[in-house]
Amino acid sequence: MNNLAITLGDQGKLDEAVSIMKEVLEKMQQILGDEHPATITAMNNLAITLGDQGKLDEAVLIEKER
Repeated sequence: MNNLAITLGDQGKLDEAVSIMKEVLEKMQQILGDEHPATITAMNNLAITLGDQGKLDEAVLIEKER
């Protein structure tokens, strides 16, 4: 699902991408934990996409969680 979200983001469908990325991140945190490399990658992808939306404050908060 993370790849789908990235593709949607690349297509400019940022709202849809962020929604999926948040869902993916939540599930990864539950299953793999916060320190797993895949979870950290999902956090980074979400932060980048939020930055692309101009939601820099939210992006920074996510990056600080890492």
